[in-house]
Amino acid sequence: MRSEERPWRYPLGVGLLIVLLIVALVLLVLTEQNYTAFREALQGIQFTVSLTHFEQLASQEARLQWTVTVTMPAQKIPASLELLDWHLYSADRSTYLGYYTSGDVQIALGPNTEIPLEAAIRGPNFEKLQRLQEESPQETALLFQGVALVMFQLPQREERKKFPVASVFMLPKEGE
Repeated sequence: MRSEERPWRYPLGVGLLIVLLIVALVLLVLTEQNYTAFREALQGIQFTVSLTHFEQLASQEARLQWTVTVTMPAQKIPASLELLDWHLYSADRSTYLGYYTSGDVQIALGPNTEIPLEAAIRGPNFEKLQRLQEESPQETALLFQGVALVMFQLPQREERKKFPVASVFMLPKEGE
């Protein structure tokens, strides 16, 4: 009786092993493709920060507007962004002018995404900015520095990566 059962069990076992091997290989190839797309997106991501508007108001306040441009290769993985812990300094980092964040806002990323930011400088920070402008003969150089948190939606999980972002820009003198 045992010799009769073996002929169909052996091919069935080998067949199941072959099917499992094929499924494992297909899953491995799909995972590798997703990982490759993720790596390409990480390597190709770039951030540019530019000052778009500066206005010094008579009420002891200054308004600054920036545009953060995120450039990345066209990706197959959905991604979003949060801008965290943005700090404004004099260009030599000797004078601190404030802290700004948009961490509560998630922005969907495409190949070329522009994000407008705005800040108001008041009180002691405004006085520091005025001193910097008085000390500078022509234009005042400022440093805008922060962190961009990019979240990639991979098939199995969400991957979060932080990118340091910094930009130096010049404030024109009043009346220019």
